[in-house]
Amino acid sequence: MILIIAQIIFLATAIGLSVLILLQQSKGAGIGASFGAGASGTVFGARGAGSFLYKLTRILAVIFFISALMMGYVQNKQANSGNILQNNQFETQNSAAGIDVPLGDSDNSAPASDAGIPLESNQ
Repeated sequence: MILIIAQIIFLATAIGLSVLILLQQSKGAGIGASFGAGASGTVFGARGAGSFLYKLTRILAVIFFISALMMGYVQNKQANSGNILQNNQFETQNSAAGIDVPLGDSDNSAPASDAGIPLESNQ
């Protein structure tokens, strides 16, 4: 159950981070951005939108990394649950049963006497 919740949080923050990164303007957004270009009339003010998106991106990045670490911890804990000796014995039994090699003693067919291929002569 915890793994499913961590995966949902991980996926949601990954999508959120992608959207936030694409929404942000680069540092060299053009000559219009350096003169203000109407940014003072926005909801967050002239500098508010950039800092708000930056802070939200940082928060989502921290949540993303925490959920990634939590998923790794939970999956590792689930993989290593139980007795180590029983896990190794089970793997050995499965791998030995999957081998399908014919026995060498059961081949009773006679070798080909004349295949029609001329023999090499050392001359």
